[in-house]
Amino acid sequence: MSKKKYRTDFLFSKSNFLMGMGSVLDLSGTYYTFNASESEKEADRKAIESDWGMIGQDMKEAMGIVCKDVVKNAMRNAQIQKSILPSLLVGLYDLGRNYSKCILGRSKPSKIMNSPNGLEVLLVTGEMLQRLNETPGEMVPRDAFVAATGFIVETKVFDYKKNTKQALKIVADFDGFVDELVLWPNYFTGVLDYPQDLKKGNICTIFLQKRAGKEGPCSIQEIVIEA
Repeated sequence: MSKKKYRTDFLFSKSNFLMGMGSVLDLSGTYYTFNASESEKEADRKAIESDWGMIGQDMKEAMGIVCKDVVKNAMRNAQIQKSILPSLLVGLYDLGRNYSKCILGRSKPSKIMNSPNGLEVLLVTGEMLQRLNETPGEMVPRDAFVAATGFIVETKVFDYKKNTKQALKIVADFDGFVDELVLWPNYFTGVLDYPQDLKKGNICTIFLQKRAGKEGPCSIQEIVIEA
């Protein structure tokens, strides 16, 4: 069933190209007629219905624009809120599973993230990441890979191995769990690879690895800037 489309010009008869051409010869001005009603009450009813119908159509269109804008700027809005009040919980996990750039080929929301290198991993909350970090290495039978969406509190490149190599330290807030993480250079090339526009205040989805049999927190594998 098609929905009725309201118009502000419903009193005027509909025109077309031929009627427009014919109106050139209408010297008396009687070519066009108004859509008439059987009574004044009927005319008022039609006018009120059309007015409110147009208001409803305008509101529906405006709400559609707002909803699209919210989806498009959800990460950006959260970024602004966290920048103003860093301790505010903005639901980063839910933002990640609903709006992350790392959701590829799946319906949203999704708990599975795709890393830039093609690895499919589970998106975890800050609480889950904290538990994984605190898990003794001997209780991790094999390497565990996860992703978490967080707010970047601090970034710093530091030297190690007598200033021959560099690594990146990140402090990130995962909705109340603030963690210090490190991205080490590539094992084979020695190159420290990360987004050069990464900075304090970004919201990122961070791909992490917990090494089997190794103590300590997860280490960063890849970083995707969301906002």
